Amino acid sequence: MFNFKKIILILLFCFFLVLLIILSSQIDENNFIDAVVLDIKDGNTFYIDINQNGVQESDELIRIYGIKSLEKVCANKLNNFIEEYEISEGDVQKLVVNTTAFAREHLLNKEVQVDLLKYYDPENPNLKFAHILINGNNYAEIILKKGLAIAFEEAHPEIYNKYLKLENWAEIKENAKLV
Repeated sequence: MFNFKKIILILLFCFFLVLLIILSSQIDENNFIDAVVLDIKDGNTFYIDINQNGVQESDELIRIYGIKSLEKVCANKLNNFIEEYEISEGDVQKLVVNTTAFAREHLLNKEVQVDLLKYYDPENPNLKFAHILINGNNYAEIILKKGLAIAFEEAHPEIYNKYLKLENWAEIKENAKLV
């Protein structure tokens, strides 16, 4: 005979575990802190004055969670990227300029709201990941819609699927022509 109490308890545990994972990936505006962007490293990586001392420090390097900006495509991935998205190597270089310029224009020396996440990159231990709001708007969503980023496939599935719907390939190809 099956022990239905055990089965029900296991199912309830699984349900609450899934619920906890989903809720932990949600953007909760109560977790945000105000801080100023001190420097732009690239289109989705910035030095943000988390400790509010006005000095750029190595532990204040923040990358937006859930997206990849297009300028940091490393050499071994560049050919796959060019093939998959039908964008030339020259176009990728133009996107580098446009993505970083957009970040400088919209974020540098401006106050943002930062929600630091517990996500960790073992290859880059000083790098922190966060959701970033500028004037109440999710910066990741802004640059996805502008064609300056793509969804990061290794992000939490809920975030990835949400951001995947915001990718704008017509704008990406247009941005490649703008330099």
